[in-house]
This record gives sequence, C-alpha cells and structure tokens, in this order.
Amino acid sequence: MHKQGRREPGADEILDVRGKCCPEPALEARRRLDVMAAGRVLKIIATDPLATVDLQILCDRLGHRLLESRTNGDELSVWIRVSAERRPGAG
Repeated sequence: MHKQGRREPGADEILDVRGKCCPEPALEARRRLDVMAAGRVLKIIATDPLATVDLQILCDRLGHRLLESRTNGDELSVWIRVSAERRPGAG
C-alpha cells in the first residue's frame, strides 16, 4: 500500500506497540479504537511482522477502515479510521 513520495495519512492519535508480539498490537489497538470518536484516525507503530494482518482482521470484524500500511525496515505503520457503524466484538 505504500507509494514512493506519497504523504502519509494524518493521525489523531498514535499507538506505539514496538517490541510487542501477537496478539498484543491488535489487542491494544482495539482498546484504543473502542474509545475513539467516529472519523478519527489511529496510527499504530509496530515491529511484529504479523501486525498488519492482525489489524486488517480486527478492522474487518469491527467495521473500521484500514487506510494504509507502510514498512520502513523492521517498523510497520498502520492507519485506521474509526467507523461510525461499529460492529460488536471480535472475541
């Protein structure tokens, strides 16, 4: 999803989960997304290579939108927009 020279999406909040492994990045993201207002954007910074996959599954289950993901070396950045039409729990 990353295009050279393209600006990164804006973020209203940043969640740094570098050094944490699955399932922690997705669990912490869910806790933060649960309290954010609709339309806000959360940027998650992670080093777990499975974080993007886990966060996409989380978005699919809860109704949020994964806007973009980028990789820079071992670091991943993922932007998620909070949906107004949230779905009940992902377990």
